[in-house]
Amino acid sequence: MKCDLCCQFPDDLLKDSPRVAKALRSELGAGVRLFVMADAAYGSCCVDEIGASHVDAECVVHYGHACMSPLGKIFWSLPVSLGNRRTSTLPAMFVFGKASIDIKNCADLIGHCLSSTDKPILVCATYTCI
Repeated sequence: MKCDLCCQFPDDLLKDSPRVAKALRSELGAGVRLFVMADAAYGSCCVDEIGASHVDAECVVHYGHACMSPLGKIFWSLPVSLGNRRTSTLPAMFVFGKASIDIKNCADLIGHCLSSTDKPILVCATYTCI
């Protein structure tokens, strides 16, 4: 299979890109040229179609938080991500991570806050922690 593939990483996941690229190269074989992108034209949450076009990529694999800005039809679906879609010019796969959370420490901190005030406490979390 001959293919040019871009993997787009946000700054906080860039440290993982060499390991991911090595694993993908091993699985996909010699026919795939793999490019790592880390300097999105807009925000790191948007698929960098402009960057991918510089290497004539056929697909972008977007890692991390994604704003899921308006995309075309669903392209294909894999269980490891929340969605694989076509952008305005090329297919994009989205790989979302899952952050770990120390439940005991979180509960202890909330308990401490509750014991030191009679005001309501708001606990917020991103979707990566749920």
